[in-house]
Amino acid sequence: MNSESGKEEWDTIWNRQSLLSRMVGFGRALQNWAFKRHLEGFLSKNSRLLEIGCGTGSLPLMIADKIKSVTLLDISDPALRIARTDAKMKKSRIAYL
Repeated sequence: MNSESGKEEWDTIWNRQSLLSRMVGFGRALQNWAFKRHLEGFLSKNSRLLEIGCGTGSLPLMIADKIKSVTLLDISDPALRIARTDAKMKKSRIAYL
């Protein structure tokens, strides 16, 4: 698979996501909570986080206000649009690549 066909595949997946289907279920919320709790033990106010392959960036969004900076990178433009919208709704400052 070349990078362009991989990008098209991920774009197709994220374009199919509706607001309802993106709502976080109990299992995902529990997983994010546990990971956030674990990750916070390694972070400080001066920490910088780069997530590669972030998708919609739900985990970095949960910790963005506790660290110095968050940068998200994903091959899919639709996924990054969702991440930007979510960050704007939470008034989080996140950089996107």
